[in-house]
Amino acid sequence: MFSHFFGRSPPFTVDSRLFLAAALGGGILLCAVALVLRPAWPFLLVALELLVIYAAARQGKQKRWLELLAALSVLLLFLLPSARPVATMLALLVFFLTPFRYRRIAAVLALCVYAFSLYPEITLEPVVFFAAFLALVLLVSEATASLVRRLENYRAFFEEDLTLARLLQKQILACSADLTSDYHFELLHMPAGDLSGDVYDISRPADTVLRIFLADARGHGVSASLSAMLIKSEWLSVNRADQSPAEILSRLNQRIIERYGDTVSLSAIILDIRENELTYASGGHLPQYILQKDELRELESQGPPPGMMADAHYEERTLPFPSPARLILFTDGLIEGEKNTSTESGLSWLKEILPGSGNLSVEDTARKLIKELAHRHKQDPDHIHLHDDLTLILLEKRQP
Repeated sequence: MFSHFFGRSPPFTVDSRLFLAAALGGGILLCAVALVLRPAWPFLLVALELLVIYAAARQGKQKRWLELLAALSVLLLFLLPSARPVATMLALLVFFLTPFRYRRIAAVLALCVYAFSLYPEITLEPVVFFAAFLALVLLVSEATASLVRRLENYRAFFEEDLTLARLLQKQILACSADLTSDYHFELLHMPAGDLSGDVYDISRPADTVLRIFLADARGHGVSASLSAMLIKSEWLSVNRADQSPAEILSRLNQRIIERYGDTVSLSAIILDIRENELTYASGGHLPQYILQKDELRELESQGPPPGMMADAHYEERTLPFPSPARLILFTDGLIEGEKNTSTESGLSWLKEILPGSGNLSVEDTARKLIKELAHRHKQDPDHIHLHDDLTLILLEKRQP
């Protein structure tokens, strides 16, 4: 608030009440000190002034000689009462030469000195106390303004970096719609924060094979998102058409352990979908589902999470996947909408709602699942807040 009056900076976006609260707190502290150091008031006042001069010098401010004149006028007034005329002249000089735009305490001090000289009946102690109080108010206000300004700059830079990272991650995860043109396909990717630890990929190792990779990096936030990008890079290097899902998962596990040790681990599932069958391998991932005629079939995990065991062994299973069947893949954000929600309870409501969704399109099913998730945790489906990243993939063969 005071910085707006004595400064040339544009208005701050932070509420001015913050400055007022800091100033009043400093004033109360100064009053307490005054009761203890009553004889030392002149020196305390000069010390405050010298502190401002030092701060101005550190920031490369101009007009420092005006602060020196203000401090000298205070010293003359208290140490040499006979030099009152000289102190008054110095105070007037400082007062008229110090522009408001330089945010200086010198003008306030000089004004108090001049008022004391002009009205001798004013007792010295209230004037000094008032001057020192205003000095501390401005000092605290300016320090708070500088701190808040720096924090706002850091936050702006951080948000800009996060925005760029979010756009880059979105581009890296993007998949061509042509890859799933012969399927009814719906994909929802909902990060819990600015960045996501989930990673997925859709590829065509052969004309008759659709390969889906879905993984969830350990952890949350920026560290998980960095791990996710490393996982996507390693996946692209091991994804070969001549290898099965289990072989690819084993290679992925070895590369992660060799390159990153135990700093990166993940749950993952890899599926190869052909005309009427599905082959998959899973490592540490949640059970996934195939819905066929209102009956759910579970795709259980067949091995440990990649990145944890060098000698991990992964098996693969092949299941029938006839034309009307629907595949439902997801990460744990779908069943852990709240921190106290267990995996079992999350899977139980999912297994209750999925069998009755066979007559809905994949788009409507996805919306229904998100709506139910929001309802369970008393949130708005259009503004749902997740405690973990959520990726949801629904796929169904198009009818000829």
